[in-house]
Amino acid sequence: MEFIDLPGNGEFHYLDSPLHLEDYIEFVRLNSHFVKSNKKVNIIALSFGAMVAYHWSLKYTSEIASLILINTSFRPSPFYRRIRPSFFYRFFRILTSKNTYLREKEILKLTTHLLDQRIDTIAETWGTRTQLKGTSLINALKQIYVASQAGRSRVVPTIKTLLLCSERDELVHFRCSQEMAQDWKIPLEIHFSAGHDLTLDDPQWVIEKIKQFLISSSPT
Repeated sequence: MEFIDLPGNGEFHYLDSPLHLEDYIEFVRLNSHFVKSNKKVNIIALSFGAMVAYHWSLKYTSEIASLILINTSFRPSPFYRRIRPSFFYRFFRILTSKNTYLREKEILKLTTHLLDQRIDTIAETWGTRTQLKGTSLINALKQIYVASQAGRSRVVPTIKTLLLCSERDELVHFRCSQEMAQDWKIPLEIHFSAGHDLTLDDPQWVIEKIKQFLISSSPT
Protein backbone atom coordinates (compact mmCIF):
# COMPACT_ATOMS: atom_id res chain seq x y z
CA MET A 1 0.00 0.00 0.00
CA GLU A 2 1.23 3.50 -0.78
CA PHE A 3 -0.07 7.05 -0.42
CA ILE A 4 1.22 9.60 -2.92
CA ASP A 5 0.58 13.32 -2.62
CA LEU A 6 0.28 15.35 -5.80
CA PRO A 7 2.87 18.08 -6.47
CA GLY A 8 1.99 21.20 -4.49
CA ASN A 9 0.25 19.22 -1.72
CA GLY A 10 1.23 17.49 1.52
CA GLU A 11 4.67 15.94 1.37
CA PHE A 12 5.33 17.80 -1.88
CA HIS A 13 3.82 21.14 -0.83
CA TYR A 14 7.03 22.97 -1.74
CA LEU A 15 6.73 22.06 -5.43
CA ASP A 16 4.89 24.10 -8.03
CA SER A 17 1.68 22.45 -9.18
CA PRO A 18 1.83 21.76 -12.94
CA LEU A 19 -0.64 23.20 -15.42
CA HIS A 20 -1.01 19.97 -17.42
CA LEU A 21 -2.70 16.78 -16.26
CA GLU A 22 -0.02 14.64 -17.91
CA ASP A 23 2.60 16.10 -15.56
CA TYR A 24 0.64 14.92 -12.51
CA ILE A 25 0.43 11.42 -14.01
CA GLU A 26 4.17 11.23 -14.61
CA PHE A 27 4.89 12.57 -11.13
CA VAL A 28 2.76 9.89 -9.46
CA ARG A 29 4.25 7.13 -11.60
CA LEU A 30 7.75 8.32 -10.77
CA ASN A 31 6.95 8.10 -7.05
CA SER A 32 5.08 4.78 -7.13
CA HIS A 33 6.94 1.77 -5.74
CA PHE A 34 4.47 -0.48 -7.55
CA VAL A 35 5.27 1.03 -10.94
CA LYS A 36 9.00 0.79 -10.22
CA SER A 37 8.52 -2.88 -9.34
CA ASN A 38 6.42 -3.56 -12.46
CA LYS A 39 3.40 -4.46 -10.33
CA LYS A 40 -0.13 -3.51 -11.33
CA VAL A 41 -1.81 -0.95 -9.08
CA ASN A 42 -5.32 -0.74 -7.65
CA ILE A 43 -6.04 2.96 -7.37
CA ILE A 44 -8.40 4.62 -4.90
CA ALA A 45 -8.61 8.32 -5.66
CA LEU A 46 -10.80 11.25 -4.64
CA SER A 47 -11.86 14.36 -6.55
CA PHE A 48 -8.93 15.84 -8.55
CA GLY A 49 -6.84 12.78 -7.72
CA ALA A 50 -9.48 10.64 -9.41
CA MET A 51 -9.11 12.72 -12.58
CA VAL A 52 -5.38 12.01 -12.54
CA ALA A 53 -6.03 8.31 -11.91
CA TYR A 54 -8.50 7.99 -14.79
CA HIS A 55 -6.18 9.62 -17.30
CA TRP A 56 -3.30 7.52 -15.98
CA SER A 57 -5.39 4.45 -16.81
CA LEU A 58 -5.93 5.71 -20.36
CA LYS A 59 -2.27 6.42 -21.01
CA TYR A 60 -0.73 3.43 -19.20
CA THR A 61 -3.54 0.86 -19.20
CA SER A 62 -1.25 -2.10 -18.53
CA GLU A 63 -0.14 -0.60 -15.19
CA ILE A 64 -3.63 -0.45 -13.65
CA ALA A 65 -5.56 -3.39 -12.15
CA SER A 66 -8.63 -1.45 -11.00
CA LEU A 67 -9.96 2.05 -10.37
CA ILE A 68 -12.12 3.36 -7.55
CA LEU A 69 -13.05 6.97 -8.37
CA ILE A 70 -14.68 9.02 -5.62
CA ASN A 71 -16.67 12.27 -5.99
CA THR A 72 -15.06 13.30 -9.24
CA SER A 73 -16.20 14.88 -12.51
CA PHE A 74 -15.15 15.39 -16.10
CA ARG A 75 -16.25 17.21 -19.19
CA PRO A 76 -18.85 16.97 -20.79
CA SER A 77 -20.71 17.34 -17.44
CA PRO A 78 -21.78 21.00 -17.21
CA PHE A 79 -19.42 23.34 -15.35
CA TYR A 80 -22.04 24.29 -12.75
CA ARG A 81 -22.18 20.64 -11.67
CA ARG A 82 -18.47 19.95 -11.89
CA ILE A 83 -17.77 22.75 -9.39
CA ARG A 84 -20.84 24.18 -7.72
CA PRO A 85 -20.97 28.00 -8.05
CA SER A 86 -21.51 28.50 -4.30
CA PHE A 87 -18.15 26.85 -3.69
CA PHE A 88 -16.03 29.69 -5.07
CA TYR A 89 -17.08 32.38 -2.60
CA ARG A 90 -16.46 30.09 0.36
CA PHE A 91 -13.24 28.77 -1.15
CA PHE A 92 -11.54 32.15 -1.59
CA ARG A 93 -12.71 33.33 1.82
CA ILE A 94 -11.26 30.18 3.38
CA LEU A 95 -7.90 30.25 1.60
CA THR A 96 -7.27 33.91 2.38
CA SER A 97 -7.80 33.37 6.12
CA LYS A 98 -4.63 33.70 8.20
CA ASN A 99 -5.87 31.52 11.07
CA THR A 100 -5.04 27.94 10.03
CA TYR A 101 -7.33 26.35 12.62
CA LEU A 102 -10.36 28.38 11.51
CA ARG A 103 -9.46 27.82 7.89
CA GLU A 104 -9.33 24.04 8.30
CA LYS A 105 -12.57 24.07 10.28
CA GLU A 106 -14.34 25.95 7.49
CA ILE A 107 -12.94 23.53 4.91
CA LEU A 108 -14.27 20.61 6.96
CA LYS A 109 -17.67 22.28 7.19
CA LEU A 110 -17.65 22.60 3.40
CA THR A 111 -16.43 19.09 2.62
CA THR A 112 -17.94 16.92 5.39
CA HIS A 113 -21.27 16.37 7.14
CA LEU A 114 -20.77 13.49 9.58
CA LEU A 115 -17.84 14.45 11.82
CA ASP A 116 -19.91 15.93 14.68
CA GLN A 117 -17.72 16.72 17.71
CA ARG A 118 -14.59 15.43 15.98
CA ILE A 119 -14.44 18.42 13.67
CA ASP A 120 -12.63 20.64 16.21
CA THR A 121 -9.95 18.05 16.92
CA ILE A 122 -9.38 17.33 13.24
CA ALA A 123 -9.27 21.05 12.41
CA GLU A 124 -6.66 21.64 15.09
CA THR A 125 -4.51 18.75 13.87
CA TRP A 126 -4.78 19.75 10.24
CA GLY A 127 -4.25 23.41 11.09
CA THR A 128 -0.89 22.53 12.59
CA ARG A 129 -0.04 20.40 9.57
CA THR A 130 -1.05 23.21 7.21
CA GLN A 131 1.49 25.54 8.82
CA LEU A 132 4.19 23.07 7.79
CA LYS A 133 2.84 21.48 4.61
CA GLY A 134 -0.09 23.57 3.44
CA THR A 135 -1.16 24.04 -0.18
CA SER A 136 -0.49 27.59 -1.35
CA LEU A 137 -3.22 29.71 -2.93
CA ILE A 138 -1.44 29.75 -6.29
CA ASN A 139 -1.06 25.96 -6.31
CA ALA A 140 -4.72 25.51 -5.38
CA LEU A 141 -5.75 27.77 -8.26
CA LYS A 142 -3.52 25.86 -10.68
CA GLN A 143 -5.10 22.58 -9.65
CA ILE A 144 -8.60 23.99 -10.06
CA TYR A 145 -7.67 25.16 -13.56
CA VAL A 146 -6.29 21.74 -14.54
CA ALA A 147 -9.36 20.03 -13.06
CA SER A 148 -11.66 22.30 -15.07
CA GLN A 149 -10.01 21.12 -18.30
CA ALA A 150 -10.21 17.38 -17.60
CA GLY A 151 -12.44 15.46 -19.98
CA ARG A 152 -13.47 11.84 -20.34
CA SER A 153 -14.30 9.41 -23.08
CA ARG A 154 -17.77 7.91 -23.43
CA VAL A 155 -16.11 4.60 -24.27
CA VAL A 156 -16.53 1.99 -21.54
CA PRO A 157 -13.26 1.65 -19.57
CA THR A 158 -11.34 -1.56 -20.20
CA ILE A 159 -10.16 -1.53 -16.59
CA LYS A 160 -12.64 -2.60 -13.91
CA THR A 161 -13.92 0.62 -12.37
CA LEU A 162 -16.16 1.56 -9.45
CA LEU A 163 -17.66 5.00 -8.86
CA LEU A 164 -18.49 6.25 -5.37
CA CYS A 165 -20.23 9.56 -4.73
CA SER A 166 -22.04 11.57 -2.06
CA GLU A 167 -25.52 12.92 -2.68
CA ARG A 168 -24.84 15.85 -0.31
CA ASP A 169 -21.50 16.77 -1.89
CA GLU A 170 -21.31 20.59 -1.85
CA LEU A 171 -18.38 20.82 -4.28
CA VAL A 172 -19.19 18.36 -7.06
CA HIS A 173 -22.77 17.43 -7.93
CA PHE A 174 -23.39 13.69 -7.58
CA ARG A 175 -25.10 13.67 -10.98
CA CYS A 176 -21.64 13.89 -12.55
CA SER A 177 -20.98 10.38 -11.25
CA GLN A 178 -24.41 9.22 -12.35
CA GLU A 179 -23.71 10.39 -15.90
CA MET A 180 -20.39 8.54 -15.92
CA ALA A 181 -21.96 5.35 -14.61
CA GLN A 182 -24.67 5.49 -17.28
CA ASP A 183 -22.25 6.23 -20.13
CA TRP A 184 -19.66 3.69 -19.03
CA LYS A 185 -22.17 1.06 -17.82
CA ILE A 186 -20.20 0.53 -14.62
CA PRO A 187 -21.26 0.24 -10.96
CA LEU A 188 -22.04 3.35 -8.90
CA GLU A 189 -22.61 3.49 -5.15
CA ILE A 190 -24.21 6.62 -3.64
CA HIS A 191 -23.84 7.70 -0.03
CA PHE A 192 -26.88 9.72 0.95
CA SER A 193 -25.54 11.79 3.87
CA ALA A 194 -21.76 12.26 3.51
CA GLY A 195 -20.04 15.28 1.97
CA HIS A 196 -17.30 15.64 -0.64
CA ASP A 197 -14.62 14.08 1.57
CA LEU A 198 -16.42 10.74 1.66
CA THR A 199 -13.39 8.84 2.91
CA LEU A 200 -13.21 11.07 5.99
CA ASP A 201 -16.96 11.24 6.60
CA ASP A 202 -17.64 7.50 6.42
CA PRO A 203 -14.47 5.44 5.82
CA GLN A 204 -16.14 2.15 6.82
CA TRP A 205 -18.82 2.57 4.16
CA VAL A 206 -16.10 3.19 1.55
CA ILE A 207 -14.15 0.12 2.68
CA GLU A 208 -17.22 -2.12 2.50
CA LYS A 209 -18.18 -0.92 -0.99
CA ILE A 210 -14.64 -1.45 -2.27
CA LYS A 211 -14.46 -4.93 -0.75
CA GLN A 212 -17.78 -5.89 -2.34
CA PHE A 213 -16.64 -4.53 -5.70
CA LEU A 214 -13.29 -6.33 -5.70
CA ILE A 215 -14.87 -9.62 -4.62
CA SER A 216 -17.65 -9.40 -7.22
CA SER A 217 -15.25 -8.48 -10.03
CA SER A 218 -12.65 -11.16 -9.21
CA PRO A 219 -12.40 -14.14 -11.59
CA THR A 220 -14.27 -17.19 -10.31
